[in-house]
Amino acid sequence: MLTDYECVDGAVECSTLTPEQAAGLFRYAGIKTSAETIRDGIEQGVFPFAVFIGLNKRTFIISRAKCVAWLEEFTGVKVPVDEILAQLAAWDEERKQRTLKYKYNT
Repeated sequence: MLTDYECVDGAVECSTLTPEQAAGLFRYAGIKTSAETIRDGIEQGVFPFAVFIGLNKRTFIISRAKCVAWLEEFTGVKVPVDEILAQLAAWDEERKQRTLKYKYNT
């Protein structure tokens, strides 16, 4: 079991999530949302699985386990977290490669 301070080879096995990853899990479970909406909900205290630290910038700590448990209870949908996060990471990498290709080939 990973603690909140350990991360193994990228975000797929982190015990915390980014707002973008949380939004991806929400969309899988059928809730149309964005990372910005996740940020707003955390800041407003709507989501019990994360904390907001608002000093000089908006910082969020999202518990992976608590987010998934809350989402599964709220929607009744079993969320295959590792598979979804791996797909999100792959899509993000593809997007970065397309951006680099466009940037340097035009």
